[in-house]
Amino acid sequence: MMKNEYDNLKEAISILKKRKKIERALINEHFHDLVESIKPVNLIKGLFNSFTSDAEGKNSIVDNLMGIATGYLSKKVLVGGSHNLFKKALGFILQFGVQKAVVSNSDVIKDYASSIFNNLVSKKAKTEIIH
Repeated sequence: MMKNEYDNLKEAISILKKRKKIERALINEHFHDLVESIKPVNLIKGLFNSFTSDAEGKNSIVDNLMGIATGYLSKKVLVGGSHNLFKKALGFILQFGVQKAVVSNSDVIKDYASSIFNNLVSKKAKTEIIH
């Protein structure tokens, strides 16, 4: 009876080792795909592909540039100049998350920024009138 349990345990360990190897290979593949997708050449290709596929090309370019810039700044704030691989990977994920969120909500962000700008301009105009 002990031998049967030992064999079962040995088999379970073997299965887990195989699973670990497969999962590690998948993670490496996803990481390499992620690194490839954030290369500047591929970002520019994606930008132009979205430009050509969108009827509102000018808005699309502005939205994408705004998304890329905010994603990049977010990554720089979080990761900085760190050489830690985990932090870099987390930074890439954050960068794309922020980029996607900004591009998806660009109209709301533009409206909000416009209202802030208008409030600042109107306050400045009021103070100039008073003086």
